[in-house]
Amino acid sequence: MSSSSQITSLLIKWSDGDNDALNDVYPLIERELRQIASRHIFNLRPGDTMQTTAVIDEAYLRLNGQRHIVWKNRSHFFAIASHMMRRVILNHIRDRNRQKRGGAVIHISLPDNLFAENRHVEFLELEEVLDRLDAIEPRQCRVVEMKFFGGYTSEEIAKALDRSVITIDRDWKFAKTWLEKELSK
Repeated sequence: MSSSSQITSLLIKWSDGDNDALNDVYPLIERELRQIASRHIFNLRPGDTMQTTAVIDEAYLRLNGQRHIVWKNRSHFFAIASHMMRRVILNHIRDRNRQKRGGAVIHISLPDNLFAENRHVEFLELEEVLDRLDAIEPRQCRVVEMKFFGGYTSEEIAKALDRSVITIDRDWKFAKTWLEKELSK
């Protein structure tokens, strides 16, 4: 059985209530989770206390607590895991900013392929803009999350979201334009 189908099989068992399946699947997914977490925290300021392992551990705990998700495949799992990692980092930043009066603002560099010009944006500002996009176009928000934070290709996103590659590419184009407009206000 290939690693991908083995992962999908274990995720489905976990969805069906087999709690041991999550422990069985973890060694198979740990490396990719580490890569996703690294992409999430790559642009945090130097010296930030957030570590890849901490992001993975917190996301793992949150995933382990999920009882209502029916996993479709490994891409679906990694999309949800990436979203949870983003939330873990966001909570970390908000907690740190609350602890310090006027806490430090964290800026991130958006990838070159996101906009025509490389931009730096405050992490919390990006989060607010993504929340607004999620409210009006949830699928397009997932596409941005998966491309930007997860590093997924259009083909992988299409599989995870059960859409065509053409639809994903159209969503990406719209979302990039919308984000650029919102972030330049």
